[in-house]
Amino acid sequence: MIHKSLSLYSSWLLVIAATILFAGSAVMAGATTNIIYNFTGGTDGGAAYSGLIADKSGNLYGATVGGGATSGLGLGVVFELSPAGAGWTETVLYAFQGGSDGQNPWSGLVMDGAGNLYGATAGGGGSSNCTDACGTVFELSPPSTQGGTWTETVLYRFQGGSGDGSWPSSTLVFDKTGNLYGTTRYGGSTSGYGTVFELSPSAGGGEWTETILHSFQGLDGEFPQVGLVFGKGGALYGTASTGGSRSALAGSIYELVLKGGTWVFHALYAFEGGSDGQGPESQLVVDKLGNLYGTTVGGGSLGFGTVFEVTLPQSGSPLTHTVLYSFQGSADGAYPIGALVFDKSGNLYGTTNGGEGGPQFGGTVYQLAPPGAPGGSWTETVLHLFEGGPQGANPNAGLVFGKAGSLYGTTPSGGADGVGTVFKTVP
Repeated sequence: MIHKSLSLYSSWLLVIAATILFAGSAVMAGATTNIIYNFTGGTDGGAAYSGLIADKSGNLYGATVGGGATSGLGLGVVFELSPAGAGWTETVLYAFQGGSDGQNPWSGLVMDGAGNLYGATAGGGGSSNCTDACGTVFELSPPSTQGGTWTETVLYRFQGGSGDGSWPSSTLVFDKTGNLYGTTRYGGSTSGYGTVFELSPSAGGGEWTETILHSFQGLDGEFPQVGLVFGKGGALYGTASTGGSRSALAGSIYELVLKGGTWVFHALYAFEGGSDGQGPESQLVVDKLGNLYGTTVGGGSLGFGTVFEVTLPQSGSPLTHTVLYSFQGSADGAYPIGALVFDKSGNLYGTTNGGEGGPQFGGTVYQLAPPGAPGGSWTETVLHLFEGGPQGANPNAGLVFGKAGSLYGTTPSGGADGVGTVFKTVP
């Protein structure tokens, strides 16, 4: 299984490599993929481990773990990519300094209706309870005049330990009243297995108020790496990358339901670590019927990961977990980490961190098409095979739809300078 760790802060320039032999080749669909930006690792940022969001004008926003400084590795940036003629222009909206403002944003971004951006940094914030401090949740506000400077405001600084979480690496989600929800990989109770938290705006301004909604204990899951999603009825759903009641290494799916003003936690599904998958490290997505979809980075028929569906109990029917696709570790891809995205026809799109493509095992962009008849098999089509080097390698995050149905994503490695890219795939 591929895990992020704090030690990666000092080695984010390294490329994920694999020393295995390949056989066969991918069958490509009629898709095109182009690199629209190459990070240099300098002031523009480098190593984009999180995905992108798009605004109504077609601009893209994201974060990098490193870069942002004129020398050294830097502590990460938030950036904007804007269409400019036949190309794209990158603008760094904020470069983290590593003090109370935070450092190393692993999480993706979310935008509110006023154009403010919200995210989390895994380190920084000023607490002495964690190595490199315990992390922050921040807001970036656009300038009042065009060309002005974006303003960073730290909404919360994590303190670590049993009373709080640490290392927030998840993408945040808003509810209808403006509260933010997310997870921390560590901290919470005495176990330190991570938390689910809520942040509410303070009435008098200043830092927001945090409420720990759940502290993981092990049998209910451990070390949640990704954020939450709202499902039908306002319930929150998420995954824990390890733990669970069936296997300590396999992970779990959970639910939080608001009852009488209190969020109540339910463990929905514990992975066995075999053919059903192991290590859910992607944020879930919900279809129109309320069914959940996600990926596991390991397990499946050959151990290279799965795409799964969970149908929630309804009218007395039990919860069901179904593997829609097991990766074979060759031209079809391996180790899906990033979240899935639906198109209007019900097809799913995602990325794999590995897959046949040269000595760096560069990863794929893939489509899963639903069966034509109930009970049939989903069909995988590889839209792009990363070959490492200038083409980029090892996408860690999912995709976002932009204008005209194009898909956009990031790679944390490869590219012209070896520190990652932003790419565009037209299915």
